[in-house]
Amino acid sequence: MPKMPHTRPVLLMLLCASTLSAHAAAPSDKQIVNWLTNKDKIVAEEVNSNTVSITQTEAIALQSGEQAYLSAVEYADSGRNFSNGYILTRPQLQQSQHLESFAGQSASIEVLSRKRKATLLELESSGSGQGTMATGVSLVTFNGWKPVVHYKSESYDDFGYASETRGYTSIEAKIKFKDGNPAKVTETIKTLHQKDCNKPKTAKTKTETKVKTIAW
Repeated sequence: MPKMPHTRPVLLMLLCASTLSAHAAAPSDKQIVNWLTNKDKIVAEEVNSNTVSITQTEAIALQSGEQAYLSAVEYADSGRNFSNGYILTRPQLQQSQHLESFAGQSASIEVLSRKRKATLLELESSGSGQGTMATGVSLVTFNGWKPVVHYKSESYDDFGYASETRGYTSIEAKIKFKDGNPAKVTETIKTLHQKDCNKPKTAKTKTETKVKTIAW
């Protein structure tokens, strides 16, 4: 009786190869910078592996299920409001892109959920100017290169622009995410307005809470 071909080892090798291609190896910091396809969108004098510092990198899944990597970065020789940002890297394409809409004075990544096909992330960005300071927190997934914002919260103050006649305003927003079916975001917003910065009794505060379900 003729021997059957050894198909099982071959099948296992094919399955292993398929798994390796689906879960691309993590890129090095140098690769992340070298693969940038939109360096011209970064507001910095020079963009290379010596002027870009990667402070954090998280493995994520795009909406398609493709594995990618998101990095929080610092850019040297850049304007104050463009000193930090994010780079999305797709190893299968050997390409990375700077996220134009999230450049600012700060950048941090928090993974909120991996329970669905796409990874849900919390990204922070901030900026300042003329006595004001604004900080935004966005809950996002990625559709290819495009960040999809599912919820956004903003805090603000104009203490640096305060005066006796104008006073000042502060808006402090905090969000709490709870995964589930559906997932919920609870946002608490505390607003303070003081008519005269030298007279604390002119201050008025208001607190409100919002709850929203999100899906991705």
